[in-house]
Amino acid sequence: MGMPCFVNLTPHSIHMPDGSLLEPIGYLARCVEKTVPVGMIGSNPIVTRHYGKVENLPNPLLDTWYIVSHMTRVACPNRFDLLSPGDLVRNEKGEILGCTNFVINSLNP
Repeated sequence: MGMPCFVNLTPHSIHMPDGSLLEPIGYLARCVEKTVPVGMIGSNPIVTRHYGKVENLPNPLLDTWYIVSHMTRVACPNRFDLLSPGDLVRNEKGEILGCTNFVINSLNP
């Protein structure tokens, strides 16, 4: 195995557990989302939301880890090269500063 390469497919900069900063590469891997109006409760619109296939997810590459949203990772249970931020680090205002670990589908495909 060579040096791991991390690719940020989210819209946010990610403060990595090792202290480095990983910027987004400019396009997102995400689940297709469809919102369907279903009615009203009083004067408040109510919708259902359905998630479909994942778009813009590159094919696996040796020693490459793609950082994606939790929803995108879960939508691809057979991909073992996807990571999503795990335990978050927040400042005193509750803003996300980074993460202390990543979540993976499995280490053994």
